[in-house]
Amino acid sequence: SKGGGFMFIVLSCCICFFASVIGAICGIGGGVIIKPVLDSVGFMDASEINFLSGCTVLSMTFYSVLRSKKCKTSNLQIKIGFPLAVGAAFGGIWGKQIFTIILSSSNDKNKISAIQAVCLLFITIGTLTYTLNMERIQTFHVSNAFFCLIIGCFLGIISSFLGIGGGPINLVVLFYFFSMDTKTAAENS
Repeated sequence: SKGGGFMFIVLSCCICFFASVIGAICGIGGGVIIKPVLDSVGFMDASEINFLSGCTVLSMTFYSVLRSKKCKTSNLQIKIGFPLAVGAAFGGIWGKQIFTIILSSSNDKNKISAIQAVCLLFITIGTLTYTLNMERIQTFHVSNAFFCLIIGCFLGIISSFLGIGGGPINLVVLFYFFSMDTKTAAENS
């Protein structure tokens, strides 16, 4: 019905908006919130949620980067960020292919969402564990472009497969491999 379609659009926009606001405050994007909330609502299948989450996170990213450049408060580290971004782009393509293969091999679309939810749960628990123990963990200062490319590829595969944009996973990786502080990691994420 027309009313149900309108309510679906309004609900999706509200979820994406509030997830983006919360994500911006935390420096994690919004995908990690959008994906499980829309999965739980059940109005869309996994591929539609991945697409919507990706578009929302991408638009939020462009806005954040442009705003920080305009305000001249940018902490972007191009030497590290560019190869990470290139690797993430290729990884995103591969993650999407993995998602498509799994999606086409199953008749149960809910199973795909369940696989993503379990993966996201383990990653979230790992991220929380790391965050709670950050002070005791030795970090690295990776600057080699090849290693940045590989790390970016790994992040792209995970983010694309899960449809979350990367947020907290990216932050932990930037903390661990590049010894970035929270603000710098959030901007480079």
